[in-house]
Amino acid sequence: MHFACSILLMAADAPDEVAPPALVLGVLLVAAIFLVCIGIGIVLALLAAAILAVFVSLGIISVATVTTFLAGWRAGAKAMAVQIVAVAVAPLGIFALWQGNRWYGLGLSHLQILLQGGLVGMLAGFIWAFGLLHVLRLILCPKACSARHV
Repeated sequence: MHFACSILLMAADAPDEVAPPALVLGVLLVAAIFLVCIGIGIVLALLAAAILAVFVSLGIISVATVTTFLAGWRAGAKAMAVQIVAVAVAPLGIFALWQGNRWYGLGLSHLQILLQGGLVGMLAGFIWAFGLLHVLRLILCPKACSARHV
């Protein structure tokens, strides 16, 4: 980018020559593309920092790190995957309880919907994650799993 700007300035400094409009537009286009890419990078970095802050506040990163140190990388990855799925499914439990309260008139308060729906959603997420891990283990290593259950 610095090289393109110096070419543009050298072309504009010459008294008899004027920078061609295509060169000016080309430099402006390249500068705009660079600025857009830098902006997208900053937004993605902020999003990643926010997600990391949520994971740390929920204890997902710390539990996965401790599991990794105690039982190995594979167990740490499994622990992190199970916890991420459980946290991701929790809003679905809240939404399902909110809809049930609205349709059937259960008379639950907003706090009860948030707490009970979140807990039920996390429980469903844990069950779903462990079931998914079991199915993936059966798919990826069918002989080792079938020999263990004999």
